[in-house]
Amino acid sequence: MAGNAMVVWVLVLSVGLVRPGLSPPHYLRNRLSSSHYLSRSSFARPDVSDGGLRTRLEMGSGVVCRISLREAAHQRIPIGKYRRGKHKTPNRVPNNHWRAVPWKDLREHPLVDPLPAPWKVKIESAKDLRKLRRDSRRFIRIHHGRLTTFNLPTLLGLFEPAASDYLRIRRPLAGRHDKALHVREELIESRSYEVNENLDSYVTLAQSLAFMDEELEEEVAQSQVNENLHSTVWHDHFDPNNEFAKVFSHMYSPVPVVSRDELDPDLDVAIHFGEAQQATGVLTALNVLAKEGCRIKENGLFPLEALDDPDLPSFPFPIGAVPDAMISWPDGREEPLVIKTTSPFEVYKGSDGYLRTRLNRNSRPSRRVTSWHVPQIQLQMLCTGASEGWLLYMSGLNGARLFRIQRDDAYIKQMAFWINKFASQYGSRAPPENFFLTENYESYRAFLTKTKKIASRAFQFAIVKQRWIQRSGLNSPFFVGDLEGEDEDMDDADYSDYNKEADYQLGEEGKDVEL
Repeated sequence: MAGNAMVVWVLVLSVGLVRPGLSPPHYLRNRLSSSHYLSRSSFARPDVSDGGLRTRLEMGSGVVCRISLREAAHQRIPIGKYRRGKHKTPNRVPNNHWRAVPWKDLREHPLVDPLPAPWKVKIESAKDLRKLRRDSRRFIRIHHGRLTTFNLPTLLGLFEPAASDYLRIRRPLAGRHDKALHVREELIESRSYEVNENLDSYVTLAQSLAFMDEELEEEVAQSQVNENLHSTVWHDHFDPNNEFAKVFSHMYSPVPVVSRDELDPDLDVAIHFGEAQQATGVLTALNVLAKEGCRIKENGLFPLEALDDPDLPSFPFPIGAVPDAMISWPDGREEPLVIKTTSPFEVYKGSDGYLRTRLNRNSRPSRRVTSWHVPQIQLQMLCTGASEGWLLYMSGLNGARLFRIQRDDAYIKQMAFWINKFASQYGSRAPPENFFLTENYESYRAFLTKTKKIASRAFQFAIVKQRWIQRSGLNSPFFVGDLEGEDEDMDDADYSDYNKEADYQLGEEGKDVEL
């Protein structure tokens, strides 16, 4: 009876038939509170078959709720008090640090040249910014107002509906016009146009904030008081003819310094799997390239202004890139390395309508370079002055693939052209959907075609099976709170056919998409 009454009152409120002073019954007031109020311009068709209020149709502009009604309609998630109810089956928190090699251990590797501690770095010029490693508190500050590889594909319009269809980009990146609006607001709020007129301000900022890393030194010293002092975690192989000695340059014997009880579930949720596994990916590339005599150099930010080359293209914003590592060759060449990881965890909707996390053993590394990574690696090569770049796709349970990409200066000039056009046309107004196609259809289509060609020409240098990815023997459970890890099922059939992302982009399945 109460359920039917609630349906009637929702419909009445939706079409605006309530007289002033008339209020719903007391047992419906909480359900029809302002937390999921429907405006007069909206119409909702509720579904109470499972006891929860859900929205299925178009929403009005006056919707105010803890979880948006549009999101509830798309994901079929109960809203209001039902979303706050107790789960029948508590969600499992994914352990993003699963068997991860930390940067602290990787810096001790005999073939790795680490950066000095942040509090030991003195900034005197833009070239010194590359010495600030990622755990420096000044590292984030010197990114303020810069256009980096993170926002570059969005600014180039690759995630717009038409471009993402043409490039065969799938969800959740396809058709994300909202990302372009966000990037524009971010560049305007950070006053990127003004900062670009005085790039020396980044050096001044890093100098004035040196005290932040000095405070970090004190905190690090205090946290290391109770840690076990140990010798190096890297050793030579006892048997040089062992199968692992042919793949791994050194043995890895990690020493636990944090007990399992101290792992913070909230922290594991906040840190993305790719960030947590970054050093593992760098180690994987090192083990492949060590046979060529290469070493790995840790790096910070490479600002474009540090090159001081008059022939470089001009940009309306400060430009910078942060490779995951630099590959140092015996002849003195240094080339950027970028790690792209595929998480073994996926989110799904449970039978009760709540989101859950589970292990997906079918996730695998991309078989080819994906289109939106092309401008990113090209910008990496521009800022580092390299002629080649390296891209490693690594999955959690199905190995990795290492690609080598050539620098294309003509493509970089096209990137600069479209970035300048975005700044000139949409510096004072929000860009519409497919913003580069309204007035520049042919030239922009040629740019997208060039992007696809560069991706298809990338050379696959190595395929690394799951067995030959060197990981830590610690922290093996896939989910926080589990006592033991699961079997990885490592065999020769590591590469599943379920993930079709790269094949889809390069037209191996489905029909060609016209822009």
